[in-house]
Amino acid sequence: MKALRLSSLIFTVLLASGGTLFAADLIPAPLKMQQKAGRYEISGPLKVSGPADWVNAREAAGGWLEEIGSAAAASGEGEADIRIRLNPEVIGDEGYLLTVDAAGIEISAATQAGAVYGVQTLRMLTAGGSIPCDLPLIAIEDRPRFSFRGVMLDSARHFQPAEAVMRLLDQMALHKMNKFHWHLVDNNGWRIPVASYPELTEVGGFLYDTLERERNGAYTPEEIRAVVAYAEARNIEVIPEIDIPGHSAALLEAFPEFLCPTNRDRPPVSQRSGNHDYHEILCVGNPGLYPFLETVFRETVELFGCRTIHIGGDEVEEGIWGECPLCSVKMKSEEKEREYLMQR
Repeated sequence: MKALRLSSLIFTVLLASGGTLFAADLIPAPLKMQQKAGRYEISGPLKVSGPADWVNAREAAGGWLEEIGSAAAASGEGEADIRIRLNPEVIGDEGYLLTVDAAGIEISAATQAGAVYGVQTLRMLTAGGSIPCDLPLIAIEDRPRFSFRGVMLDSARHFQPAEAVMRLLDQMALHKMNKFHWHLVDNNGWRIPVASYPELTEVGGFLYDTLERERNGAYTPEEIRAVVAYAEARNIEVIPEIDIPGHSAALLEAFPEFLCPTNRDRPPVSQRSGNHDYHEILCVGNPGLYPFLETVFRETVELFGCRTIHIGGDEVEEGIWGECPLCSVKMKSEEKEREYLMQR
């Protein structure tokens, strides 16, 4: 946050002084940028126009104006102070052209995602400012080099309220990050609501004593949907992570029957001390585990509307499976010669 405040201060000084703006002053730096002499003044409400179905882009422009103390007045797809236009000639699904001249502000893109990023550049150009203010007369052409630009947040080890998650999404959008890897399940807590198995959050979401109460919690379905919708409006895909077959202490606290029978003398609570020894792993030879996980994953996909789920798969004490009669039978039936192949 200190870096963001410093960036805001730099932009405020530049805008106030009319100084030259360099591509490197924007994060990430745009592909091309040309600045001309003069400024475009913003002193009152501005009209915003754009394609009728580009709601996210038009709302992003309205949100930017609200940040600087202005107001947005919709004007359909006609002439306006801020014109968002569909232009199939713009290269890239997330590319955009941003022009600020005496006639106003124009953002052109082949997709709505590109238009949203054009608005984010406007946010960065006026970071920390408020009306009356002005913009440099510029022409920017930009598109990302990488299709996957991600941030990972660990809400399993330390629970954050949905409002804090949304603030992170705002910063991701400002810097044009498009993948939110949300780590929601680990030894320390199960944060995803699963209607078929409420014990996962009722037990697995509240593992700590009063001295560590800030780590406790679970999200409601409504909060998950709100975060996903908030991310989608900012061109961010949410990728939930359910870490299995290791890191499963929270799951096993709620469903101890999924421990290997030879591993039940070490209760999952042993992980709560912070001395992680990777013994809290799922019994992959338990036939009841697979329909259980299928239900968990199916409900998670339905809740998040996601295309991808991250399943962890790291840090498993493989010897536990070798000692388990159920896992030994499973390995033999699957013709696996090494235990580690089961976790990969």
